[in-house]
Amino acid sequence: MVTAQETFKTAVIDPFQVNRGGKVLSYAQYIQLPTSQQAGDEADVVDSRFTSKILQDWLGFATGDIVYNHTLPGQPKDKPDFVITIDGATACIVEDKSPDKKLDESSVVQMRRYTAGTSGYCLWINGRTIVGLRFDANGRYQTLIEVRVEDVFGMQQTSLPQEANFEILRQLFSRQRFTDTANHIQAITLDEDAWQKQARPLTDAKTLQIFINESRVVLDQLVTAIQARLSTVSIELKEAGEDLDANQQKYQNLLTHFIDKLKGGGGVKLNEILRLETALQEHNGRLIDLNISTITRLKPQMSAATMPIWTDFVQKIKGIVSHLRERELARTEARRIQNAYQIWLERYKQMEGESRDGNGAAEAHQQKAFAEQVSYVFFVRLLLARVLEDKGIMPRLVSDGGFKRWFEFLKTSYLDSLTEIRGEAFLPLVYR
Repeated sequence: MVTAQETFKTAVIDPFQVNRGGKVLSYAQYIQLPTSQQAGDEADVVDSRFTSKILQDWLGFATGDIVYNHTLPGQPKDKPDFVITIDGATACIVEDKSPDKKLDESSVVQMRRYTAGTSGYCLWINGRTIVGLRFDANGRYQTLIEVRVEDVFGMQQTSLPQEANFEILRQLFSRQRFTDTANHIQAITLDEDAWQKQARPLTDAKTLQIFINESRVVLDQLVTAIQARLSTVSIELKEAGEDLDANQQKYQNLLTHFIDKLKGGGGVKLNEILRLETALQEHNGRLIDLNISTITRLKPQMSAATMPIWTDFVQKIKGIVSHLRERELARTEARRIQNAYQIWLERYKQMEGESRDGNGAAEAHQQKAFAEQVSYVFFVRLLLARVLEDKGIMPRLVSDGGFKRWFEFLKTSYLDSLTEIRGEAFLPLVYR
């Protein structure tokens, strides 16, 4: 079976060509160029040679589904790169950036405006990375999936598997996903009488095998989603380490420059400067936990002419610490998932007798085993809810019109389009 990653290569990577100085570059050759040579390539490269291929040739959207670079109605200052519409409703927004740009707070603010009044789904693409996000009605966002395309198809490929990430990206943002939602919901919103007419008792081997096979499809999709999330978590935490290293180096450079200025004159005694330098060095290893008041209490006696140097130094330290804390706050869920996986992994290795120093293949095997066990828990909980309903132990939430009543309530309350239904809003009722 051809994977989503393989079809992405065929549809997007293989036909990718960019002319630089009379030389035609492939995707791998282009993406390794210095970022200074990629600045300003949003429209010419990312829009036309990358994202357009993704939307039409890989995700399956028709030309008529795509609105390119048009101002949003009633929002004259907002012009997304792509708006995907299905049956007159906005399915998702796509915002492109040049390869030298990274997803930052300004991009999040921009996409929050663009998705207001829609289902909240959007893609952020810079040619290196594809990020799928969803904003809720309050403007809070969730990262649904992240695919590092350059890590798979660039010159320097990493060992982190991304097959599951490509698969989830396609499942979440393909045209079929948006067009079939209403049909899927209508098919499962049955009352008990309608269900009884088409129900099949699990009393013979053939029917039981059909049930097992259909359950396997659901479980496989859950496994893929969990594997993709683990892959994204690994990338996020790897970046967290790199981010910390970069900011520690920035702190060190800032400290060196500051101490050199004090030694160059300013009325601060040399022994006070050395004491201050030693104290400030001790904080470099724990920047995230650094309290700025701790720094201010270290201020030595200095002349009025030197005070601006001290004030500027403290402000720059504040900037470093604030940046690290903001980034770390965004990684809270990733660390929670990683901790859960590590706890499970220790028990798994004890039960399976596996070595703690596994290679890439062993790690992939372990992640799949974890994903399978988590998917089983979700699926069995749903089955348990059905059993408890039938036994009269809990009210009917999943069957006998429970889902249908929920669906009808949402449809008549505030949703303009069936494609805006988000099934996970129903899950807390089942899993609480």
